[in-house]
Amino acid sequence: MARKILISFLGTGVYVNKESREYRTARYHLGENDLGDYTFVAAALKKHYGIHSTFLIGTAHSMWEEVYRWHRENDSLPVDDDVYFEIAEGCEKANYKSELSILHKEAVEEALGNDSKVVLIKYGITEEEVRENINIILGLERFLRRDDELIVDVTHSFRSHPLFMMNLLLYLQNVSKKRIKISHIHYGMLEISRELRYVPILELKSIMEINDWITGAYSFSQFGNAYMISKLIEPEKKNVATLLNNFSDMMNLNHLFAIRSLAQRLTSIKKEQYNTYLPGMIITPIVNNFINTFKPYAKTKDSVFQLKVARWQLSHRKYAQAFLTLSESIVSLVCEENDYNTEDFQNRDAARKALRPNSDSQLICDDEWIALYRKIRKLRNATAHAIETKTNSREMIATLEEATRKLGEILGCQDVAISSQTSRTAVFINLSNHPVEKWSPKQRDAAATYGRMMDIPFPPIPPNATSDDIRKLADKYVQEIQVINASQDVTVHIMGEMTFTFTVIEQLKNFGIRCVASTTKRNVTEQNGQKTSTFEFVQFRDY
Repeated sequence: MARKILISFLGTGVYVNKESREYRTARYHLGENDLGDYTFVAAALKKHYGIHSTFLIGTAHSMWEEVYRWHRENDSLPVDDDVYFEIAEGCEKANYKSELSILHKEAVEEALGNDSKVVLIKYGITEEEVRENINIILGLERFLRRDDELIVDVTHSFRSHPLFMMNLLLYLQNVSKKRIKISHIHYGMLEISRELRYVPILELKSIMEINDWITGAYSFSQFGNAYMISKLIEPEKKNVATLLNNFSDMMNLNHLFAIRSLAQRLTSIKKEQYNTYLPGMIITPIVNNFINTFKPYAKTKDSVFQLKVARWQLSHRKYAQAFLTLSESIVSLVCEENDYNTEDFQNRDAARKALRPNSDSQLICDDEWIALYRKIRKLRNATAHAIETKTNSREMIATLEEATRKLGEILGCQDVAISSQTSRTAVFINLSNHPVEKWSPKQRDAAATYGRMMDIPFPPIPPNATSDDIRKLADKYVQEIQVINASQDVTVHIMGEMTFTFTVIEQLKNFGIRCVASTTKRNVTEQNGQKTSTFEFVQFRDY
C-alpha cells in the first residue's frame, strides 16, 4: 500500500512566553478548510492528510522540542520533561557553527512515528554549506519506497532551503525509478496573516507542471521526442497532441518517408491558439525549427532528404539512426541514378546488391558510393548487432561525420553539414592514487583515445569511516565530476578503496557517465633468489 509522506521544513518559531517556552500559534486554512491553530504547519498538514511518515528538515536551532511535545500530546502520550527541556536548551544554544546534531534525536523521531526522520541541515551561509545541504536533501530519496505519495511543505526555515527541495522533487519526477507521486506542494503565507487573521496554505504544484513543460521542450528540441509535450497539451488540444505523437513515433522508428509527410503537416500547428502563454511559447518555436529544418527539402530527391535527416540525427547524437539513414540515402542515390522508384522494396533491394563489392549488377553504381556504403554499413552493423570492433566510440562518430560530409559532396549539398561535437570536448578523468604523468606510454596513449586527460586525486579513506561518511564523501566527488560533465563528455577512470569506488560508480552511471578500470598483467622476475613483480598495463575496461 502506498504511503503518504510529508516533507516539511521546521523553523525557530515565535514565543508568546519565552520563560514557559510557549510558542505562538497560527490558524491555517487550506482552500475552504479551516485546519485549526498550530505552532508549525507540518502539524496541520499531518492531521489533514492522514500522513504516514514525516521527514522534518531543520537546523540545530529549530524548535525540535515543540515537535516532540506536540506529537507526544497529540498521541495522548506523556511528555518527558527532562527530555523536553534538554532538547530545548540544546536548540536554544545552537547557532550557525553548531554540528548537525540535536539531543534526543531518536526521541523526536519516535514521537513523529512510523519511520519518520529528523533531517538536520546547515544554515547555508557558505558555498560549501549549500553543497552539503543539497546532498543531504537529495539523500532523502533513499528513504522513499516505490509508489510513495509526497506532500511537500516549504513554509518554514530559511528561504534558500526550499529551493534545494526543488532539486529533490525534480530528481524524483524525472530520474528516480521509484515512481514517486508528488501530489501537493504547499506554502503557508504567514506574511499575510495579520490582514486575513489566518494563514492561507497555497498550492504550488504548478511549479512542477512548468518544469514538465521545460523538460518536454528540451526532449522535443534535442531529440525530436514530443511525448511529454503531447501529454501536457492533450486536455486542451487533442489534435496537436496526436500530430506531435505521430511525428515522434516516426522519428524514433526512423520511418523516413513518413517523416517527410509529417514534417509538412506540422505546419498546421503554427496556426493554433492556446489558453495560456506557455504552450505557444514552447511548441510554436520548436515546431517552426523542425519545419525550417526539413521543409526546404520536402520536394528534393529522397537521397538528399535522407541526408538531411541523417545530419539532424548526427547533430542530436542519435548515432545509430544516423548510420542507418546515411546508408539508406546511398541506396536512394543508386535508385535515382537508375530511374528506379525509391519507395519500392524490390528496387531498393536491387540497389543494395549493386553496392556490394564485386557485384555483377548492371545498375549504375559508382565505386566511390560503394566504398562509402561499405564503410558506413560496417560500423552500422557493429552497433546494431553487437559485433566486436577495434574502433572506439569517438572514432566511430568521427567516421560518421566524415561520411556525412563526403556524401554531401557527392550529392552536391554541403550547406547543412553539422558536427555533433562542436560545443563539447572529451575528458578522461583519472580518479586514482596514480597520476597520469607516472603512467606508461602505452597506458597514456590508450587514455588519450578517450579525450583530454586530467587527474582528480583519490581521497584517503579512513578504515573506521562509516557508510554514511563514505556516501557523503562520494557525493562531493560525484558533484565535482558532474560540473565537468555539464560542458564536456566525461569518462572516469576510477581505481581505489572498494566501498568508495562502488558508491561513486553507482552514482555516476545513474547520471549516464562512463566509468572504466585499468587492467594489468603481473610479470615476475627472479634474480639472485629475489623475486620482483612489475605490472604491465593491458587495457581499460568498462565497469
